[in-house]
Amino acid sequence: MKFKSDNFGLRIREARKVLDLSQEELGARCGLHRTYIGHLERSEVNPSLTNILRVAEALKMDGGALIAGLKAPGRKPVKKAVRKRATR
Repeated sequence: MKFKSDNFGLRIREARKVLDLSQEELGARCGLHRTYIGHLERSEVNPSLTNILRVAEALKMDGGALIAGLKAPGRKPVKKAVRKRATR
C-alpha cells in the first residue's frame, strides 16, 4: 500500500479506512482497546514494536510496510529550570 502521509498515526487511520473498519473493529482484531487505536491515530502514544506488529497484522500488511520511510520526530527543546532564591 502506498501511503499519502509520513505520519505513523495517519497511516494507521488511512489503512483502517481502506478496510472499512472502525477503531473498535481494528482494536478487536489486534487485541487492543479502541481508545488506544484512537491514541495511535492521533500520535498521542509511542507504540511498542509488539503493538506495531499487531496493528499491521490486523490491517493485513507487513509491519515494515507500515513504518517504511518514517523519520523520527524532532525533539522539543528542553527548557532550563530556573531556581528561585530564597528571600530572607
